[in-house]
Amino acid sequence: MRETYRMLWKNRVYGVVTVGFIAYTFALGGLVGWIPTFLERYNGMTTARANEVFGAITVVSGFLGTFAGGFLGDYLLRYTRHSYLWISGLCMFAGAPITVLALSSRDPAIFLPAIFTAEFFLFLNTGPLNAVLLGCVPANIRATAMAVNIFFIHALGDSISPPIIGILSDRFGLYRATLITPAMMLVSGAVLAYAIRVEKSVESR
Repeated sequence: MRETYRMLWKNRVYGVVTVGFIAYTFALGGLVGWIPTFLERYNGMTTARANEVFGAITVVSGFLGTFAGGFLGDYLLRYTRHSYLWISGLCMFAGAPITVLALSSRDPAIFLPAIFTAEFFLFLNTGPLNAVLLGCVPANIRATAMAVNIFFIHALGDSISPPIIGILSDRFGLYRATLITPAMMLVSGAVLAYAIRVEKSVESR
């Protein structure tokens, strides 16, 4: 087991992608944790209505985004071996300004489609990133690699983002606090873009 962890520690692609995955999970967890409250506070919805609307948005965008990510990643493999990382990085960069648009709007007619699109781009990463993680490690340690990744993305991602946003909200207000989510999306995009360079350098050896 110790040798397995040593192999993962030395795997640059695995490490960089995991960092990008952590930032992505942080952003997603922050949105899921606070958007219902955001809808109540800034869009005048009741608690029940806010949870109902955002729950539906998350379910539909999650299904469509996950499916689209897997399909596009596999389809674009015919053009580049790095399609999974390209899709993930670009979706993070595309989703960040749309998230800012949603958070800045007090009109549900703008907020709801914008947050749907932002979540769609977030969920689009699920399949491609998991494919990269499994593809960059030997088959005999893939289960451990996935378990370690899951531990870190939750421990440093969606388990801490809601309380951090809560602390920031008490000090700066909820709107400013939630802006950490698109910021983390940009961080994720930058890390995943760097992961492409790492992947290429590993392949060239």
